[in-house]
Amino acid sequence: MSQSNVPTNAPSTPARDDDAALPSPSKFVSRRTLLKTAAGAVGLNLVADTSIAEARQTPAASPVPIETPISLSATSVETWGEPWIWRPSDWPGQALELNVVENENPGAIVGYGNPSAILFSYGGMTPGPTIRMRGDETLFVRLRNLLGQNYGTTTVGPYPDPKALPSWMKPSQVTERAREVGLIRSDFCIGEHVNGVHSLRVTNLHTHGLHVRPGKNSDGTHSDNIILRLIDEADLEEREANRDSPYCAWLQDPNQTTYLQEDEVTGFADYEFRLGNVQSKLTERLGLPPQAHPPGTHWYHPHCHGATHNQVASGMAGFLIIEGDVDEAINLALTGERFPDPQLRAGAYDYMERVMFIQRVFNLSVDPDAPTQELKQGGNAVPLVNGDQRPDTITMRPGAIERWRVLNGSVDGQGYMRFMVVKGQYAVDESSQAGNESIQLMKSTDPVNQAFAPVTSDELEADKQTLYQLAFDGVTLVAGEGENARYTIKDLSQQNPGTENPIDQPLSGKPNQAMLANIQAAYADASSITNTYVRPNEVYLAPANRTDLFFQAPALSPGSEADYYTILGRASVVQSDNYQSALQSNYNKPNLVPQPEDVVVGYVVVSNGANTEDQSATPIPAFDVMSL
Repeated sequence: MSQSNVPTNAPSTPARDDDAALPSPSKFVSRRTLLKTAAGAVGLNLVADTSIAEARQTPAASPVPIETPISLSATSVETWGEPWIWRPSDWPGQALELNVVENENPGAIVGYGNPSAILFSYGGMTPGPTIRMRGDETLFVRLRNLLGQNYGTTTVGPYPDPKALPSWMKPSQVTERAREVGLIRSDFCIGEHVNGVHSLRVTNLHTHGLHVRPGKNSDGTHSDNIILRLIDEADLEEREANRDSPYCAWLQDPNQTTYLQEDEVTGFADYEFRLGNVQSKLTERLGLPPQAHPPGTHWYHPHCHGATHNQVASGMAGFLIIEGDVDEAINLALTGERFPDPQLRAGAYDYMERVMFIQRVFNLSVDPDAPTQELKQGGNAVPLVNGDQRPDTITMRPGAIERWRVLNGSVDGQGYMRFMVVKGQYAVDESSQAGNESIQLMKSTDPVNQAFAPVTSDELEADKQTLYQLAFDGVTLVAGEGENARYTIKDLSQQNPGTENPIDQPLSGKPNQAMLANIQAAYADASSITNTYVRPNEVYLAPANRTDLFFQAPALSPGSEADYYTILGRASVVQSDNYQSALQSNYNKPNLVPQPEDVVVGYVVVSNGANTEDQSATPIPAFDVMSL
């Protein structure tokens, strides 16, 4: 079965004309650097991994010690963590309460007085709670906006893209002209939908991937209503106090009898996401009963025009999982139960599920509505996995089977990744020589002494482990058509095997020119595109993509007490306009421009004694995942 998951381009990030522009998505700080220094002290230097191709040319002569946050051994304990779970069936008729707050998070690296670690989140945590529900249930949510007042100003009406202005005109000149003709509004009082970043403290809720009614339900309750603007009480108070201000011109309309537009509410909004009636027109025409929503891995996040990017990039998102017949069949086969607790190991195969929310979170998404200039500046993007800056550890016994629901929650142009599992302990090493930043993917050669060596592309390819794909973007894979259609699983080791990625070709001559040539070669013809995006034992994930994978712990190496594996989000460069622009700007430079950062999602320790105190426990029996 062929797989088509070549992504579309990520949404661009507009800049404000009258406030600090958004930082380049190519500027970020790695998790390792973040752990060593307070975020406020980290500069906006471009730091990322050098290419595998470069490492292929110049591997280190001998292993080198590097700092790694995790020491692995046969006695390693599991540290993997996930958000708490909300099930509507456990609370009939009651609403999940999501309080949108401004908080300092990640707290582990925030120093006192640091102004650049403000994030928006649901209840002070990222990601938000995981929602698990059946395909015929209703999800009730009460969303509260506790973000406070919007302080910025916004240009309304026709307005040019600041980045498209001619060199002789500055955005400030356009803004001043808009002010002269009365096209400037306070962000707390815009009164209309406009393009560009604005009103970052206005929010709403979107269920990404669900087949539910858009807008409002037939009885007027809110469904997936992305037009809704939920404002804070502070904005309403400012409107009341500034009714006669030219920056609140729409309030002076004699027909405007309230301080709210038709699509606005203040304080909180109640949602009812009613599942269980997909393809309603078809089923009604055929006289069939309502059809339950298909099972799948989805997510929820804000979708308020002008604020979506910044709020999601702050970590405002969470898993939304629909359970159904596919899950029951898998559970029965592997545990003997239809509804086991997905977070606990069950059955002869130690089967369980995990969610992996991978996101480049901004310590501070640029906030033109912040009350101080320091808070307006923005901060660095930090790779987080389930909200954690450090890669956590998973423990498994040989032969154990797990289902991983993976979400690429990044919404910037650097968030494209190749998801894989590789044998050995991998880490990302930073170095700086003569002012040249470099990050290399390294592999442990001596776990006891924490010695690592650079990895070539051939070594990485050989280390990749077999993954089995069940679903992509919330849709279970299907083979056949019509009456012959059936759910299927894809053995990713058989996905385009024996091919080479054009991006990994050795770099000769000037490295930036050679890398540009590799990127060009990636699009030379259909085969080149396939060889770039469709790799064995990988899933290419664009921002917002999800995939469901099975991982079966391999047998132990002969004579080994434990084997170690790394779950890796390998950065992609072919979808990164910023990276290609940097290559062009440094066309003749002798050093390769650093690439976007790889993400160590977590480590897997496989040992016979994992998750049991009885070393002589019954071994896990053999099982063919493809037989599911």
